[in-house]
Amino acid sequence: MATPTCELCGGNDFVKSEGLFVCQGCGTKYSPEEAQKLMKDESQGVIGIVAEQAREAAMQAQNFKQTSQGNPHDEWHAHELRSAADFNAQAVNINATGPRGVNNYVCQAWQLIIEEYNSADHPDKQQHDNLTSRAKECLMLLNSAALIEPMNNVQNLVIFENCMEIEESVREAKFWEQTEDGTWKSDTIGFFDKIEIAGQDESWETKRDRYRDAVAQIYIAAHPDDAARKKELQEQAEGIHAQLNELKDEKRSKGFFNFKEKGEVKERMKPVKDELSAVNREINEIDRAAQDFVDQQLKDAGSAYVCLDF
Repeated sequence: MATPTCELCGGNDFVKSEGLFVCQGCGTKYSPEEAQKLMKDESQGVIGIVAEQAREAAMQAQNFKQTSQGNPHDEWHAHELRSAADFNAQAVNINATGPRGVNNYVCQAWQLIIEEYNSADHPDKQQHDNLTSRAKECLMLLNSAALIEPMNNVQNLVIFENCMEIEESVREAKFWEQTEDGTWKSDTIGFFDKIEIAGQDESWETKRDRYRDAVAQIYIAAHPDDAARKKELQEQAEGIHAQLNELKDEKRSKGFFNFKEKGEVKERMKPVKDELSAVNREINEIDRAAQDFVDQQLKDAGSAYVCLDF
C-alpha cells in the first residue's frame, strides 16, 4: 500500500492518533480522507503550490545553521572588499556565485559605499546622484539573485529586506549646498522617492511582503487549528460589522436634535463594539504568532546571510 507524503515537510512517517494521521516529522494532522489523497501522485496536483513553497522554505530554513557551520561565507571569499572602490557590479557572475554569495557580496559592498559617503565632508547633489547609481547596481544584483531560486522564500525574504534597507539608506543620505553667506544647507531626496531599476514593476516593499506572506504560510500549514479558528473569527467579525452598520444607520435616522433616542442607540452599540474588539484581538494574536515565526526565520538566516540594518 502507498505511503502518504506530508504536504509540509515531505516526510512519510505517520502515526494514527484519535482517528487522525499525524506526521512525525512536523506534527501536521490529516483526516483519513486527506491522508488517502496524499497517496496520489504529486503530478496530479495533490500538493499545491503554497504547500510546495512552504515545504521548500521550511527545509531551507532547517539547513541554514548546518550550511553556516565553520565559515558561513566560504562561497564569497574571492569577492571580499577592502573599500567601496573595489566593488564592480559588472564583474559578478550571478549564476556562478549563487544567490547567497551575491547577497553577501552586495551587502558588504553597500556597507562600504554608504559608510564612505556618510564620512565625506558635505557631499553635493552630484555625489548623491552617484550614490543612487551605485544603489541601483546593488539592487540589480540582488533582484537578479532572487530570480535564481524564486521558490526559496526565506532566502528571497532576506534579499528583499536588504533591498529595502539600501533604498532607505539612500533616501536618508544627506547632500549639501553652500549658501552665499558660506553656511551649508542640507537636503535628502525625500522619503517617498523610490530607487528603482530598469523593468521594475513592483516596489521593494511589495516584493518583500510577498515572500514574507509565503514564509508565514509555513506556520499556517503547521497549525491548521489556528487557520481554521482565524477563518471562523473573520466570519464573526463580518457579522458584527454588519450589526454595527445597522445600528449606525438607526442612529443617523433619529435626526440631529433627537439626542435621547440617539444616545439610546449609542448605548446599544457599546457591547457590539466590545465584542468586535475581542474578536479582532484574537485574530491579531494568531497573526502575531505567524509573524513571530517569520521573524525567527530571518534571525536564523542571519547566521549564513548578511542582513543590512541601518
